[in-house]
Amino acid sequence: MRLLPMNETYEQQSRVLYQSIFPRKKRIPWQLFKRRKLFTIYYIEDNGEYYGFLVVVYYKDIAFVHYFAITEAARSKGVGSLVLAEFKRMNPGKRIVTDNESSRMIDEDNLKTRKRRQKFFEENGFHKCPFLVSIGEDNYDVFTYQQAPLTYQEYKEMMVQAHGILFRFFMKEVKV
Repeated sequence: MRLLPMNETYEQQSRVLYQSIFPRKKRIPWQLFKRRKLFTIYYIEDNGEYYGFLVVVYYKDIAFVHYFAITEAARSKGVGSLVLAEFKRMNPGKRIVTDNESSRMIDEDNLKTRKRRQKFFEENGFHKCPFLVSIGEDNYDVFTYQQAPLTYQEYKEMMVQAHGILFRFFMKEVKV
């Protein structure tokens, strides 16, 4: 399994996958990933076969997996775990962080999917941070690999650097 910097060959496939998996209100314009220096897009392949993509924010000593998408045909076959193992190998000395819509949210919309994603990250060595993040109407659990310490302030600073100064007005910490 390899993660390689996005190229023209796989960009269109990745854009289509991005639009099919992530709801419109959760998507950032794809072009923003290409314009902002903090974003790195990787495509996932093995023996010439395309498996998906990762959008990563690199900030200070943090490697934040912002978007992670696996093709439908490759899901539930261990590909995601192989991808995370490779990503961890590629980023020694970095605090690896991701977030996920919180399974602690009261609404039932998509609860099964949120719990499945949480379990996936936990099975791959990630642990919940002791805070929730509220962005707009949604709450997110933040996960770090191997319990690497991360504060809400660091998370917020990274997100503001990645998305722009106005983003800070849409975020707040939710105590758990």
